[in-house]
Amino acid sequence: MTIAIITGSSTGLGKEFVEAVVDTEPDIDEIWLIARHQEALQKVADSYYTKKFKIFPLDLTNHEDIAKFKDEINQDRPTVKLLINNAGMLNKSSFAQQDPSKQATMVQLNAEAPTLITRIVLPFMERGSSIINTCSITSYAPLTQMAIYASTKSYLYFLSISLRQELKSAGINVLALCPGNMKTELFLKADNSNKKKTITDALPFLNMKKMTRKAIQLANAGHAVYTPGFVYKGYRVLAKWVPYEFFDRFAKP
Repeated sequence: MTIAIITGSSTGLGKEFVEAVVDTEPDIDEIWLIARHQEALQKVADSYYTKKFKIFPLDLTNHEDIAKFKDEINQDRPTVKLLINNAGMLNKSSFAQQDPSKQATMVQLNAEAPTLITRIVLPFMERGSSIINTCSITSYAPLTQMAIYASTKSYLYFLSISLRQELKSAGINVLALCPGNMKTELFLKADNSNKKKTITDALPFLNMKKMTRKAIQLANAGHAVYTPGFVYKGYRVLAKWVPYEFFDRFAKP
């Protein structure tokens, strides 16, 4: 059995990835959906009739839940054609204003969870398999008001680049997807305690339907990084050459 695994797949970008896999990956027999809420996952699965689904209502910040997933995949022993580490959390406020428990959750969900899930899934991948890690344009430069979020996404970005080099000989590709603003629950409902808008909030929103399909296409073609949108591609270039202090001022409310 050949499967795809998508974390954070009940809403937003994860849900778009589900549709993209259904539409573009005919060789995948079953899609495994991971998110916290069983009803939301079931609703996604019930939306499609051309694929089989298996749902995992798991909290990826809980090591016991991750262990449950490990036991399940070790028992089924599928071939994993595609792993999409998409689950994440965004908290937009100054470091000192953030709830410490939310800070810990953000680190666990954005950085630790994709690391652990990838390690669990990797033995079941083979030549031609792909991993897509949802990073962010904040991977490229640190930003005030998003210190921990940007740090976790930077971690995931560098993990993706390093892991891609390690897995080249095995024929497994890793793509770092680094999008900008998207109209997702993550962005629209992000805890923003100061409620002030920054210039980054005014940047254009991306077409998630096009982006998810392109990300899968590029991952399968062996690409390393995908930054969708002309504005965000420009940001990536600037981040390589402009001092970080510029981006701090750019992002301040």
